[in-house]
Amino acid sequence: MASKSFSFTISVTDSKDTATATVTINVIDVNEAPSFHQTSYSVTGDENGAGTKLSAPGLSVADPDAGDTKFYTLDCNGYNTGFFEMDSSNGDVYLGQDFDRDAGHPETTSCNVTVRDKGGLTDVSSLTITIDDVNDNTPTFESPIFTFYLDPLDPIGTRVGDVTLSATDNDVSASFSDVTYDVDMSAFGNDYFAVDTEGNITVNNDLSSKFSRLEIIDFKLIARDSGGLSATSTVSIIFPGTTTTTTITTERPKEFWEDPLTVVWLEFAFAFLAALIVFIVIVSIRHCPRGSKAGQSKGNNTSLKDTKDKDRLMKKQPKSKLRSINHLLGAFSSGNKSTENNNESKDTQKMEKSSK
Repeated sequence: MASKSFSFTISVTDSKDTATATVTINVIDVNEAPSFHQTSYSVTGDENGAGTKLSAPGLSVADPDAGDTKFYTLDCNGYNTGFFEMDSSNGDVYLGQDFDRDAGHPETTSCNVTVRDKGGLTDVSSLTITIDDVNDNTPTFESPIFTFYLDPLDPIGTRVGDVTLSATDNDVSASFSDVTYDVDMSAFGNDYFAVDTEGNITVNNDLSSKFSRLEIIDFKLIARDSGGLSATSTVSIIFPGTTTTTTITTERPKEFWEDPLTVVWLEFAFAFLAALIVFIVIVSIRHCPRGSKAGQSKGNNTSLKDTKDKDRLMKKQPKSKLRSINHLLGAFSSGNKSTENNNESKDTQKMEKSSK
């Protein structure tokens, strides 16, 4: 209300005379405080980026001072104030920065909103801000590929490996983070494998009717959250050439030793290496000189025999014949030595020819 003036005339009369006067009354407007119609208000919104406008708070303020201008401020107890901003002219609320429930930001924040008029008079009401989680995270497997070994004769119900192929979803609300699983066996015309609610895969049909040893198959494992987002991982099943059923690894690409053909190649390599060694030994024996040692041994044996014969003759013959016997034995010994030298010479010549 603006200031106003009121004027009026006052007349005073007695028995003899009359007097008049004008009276002016100025009414001065006094500033009165604004007041909220409610003690509490609330706004809601989804987690989002900075600048996103939340729902209208519906602030309602009374001010006896007609036409008075009002200003709004927001206080969310210090730390959380930075997450939100308020339009000072109308009280609309916005996200002050990126708000991610999955990163630990609170779902509900309690604030105070203050209204102030031009004269500085204020009123305070509470404001509750609720930010809802949205389904902005897809399920995630720990590996894009899982590899297992199975026997085609494994019965129905056999668990594939000893690893639970579960996926995680980083959404904080259970309505989005709950994950269910499925397998896509459409390429094989039948559901040969099944997966339970925990991510455990089992044999669901007779494998031997479709698959054989030394065969590798791939199919998709699907994880889907309750909000409809999904992710896939590849499950690779190797049917080796042996009857051993072993879980090898949960990662791909396959190592050299995981290839079922590795055993075949190794056997071939070892067989070739053994044949090569035998060939080298045979060639070495054929080209190795053999006469020297045999001749030396023969010569040693002859020399020993000559010595024994000489001693025996010397004992039996009279002294008069010793000189002639010694002479004959000496000549015989010289002949043997000459024969040995000739043999050694022939062996040397053979070695030289062989080396050439």
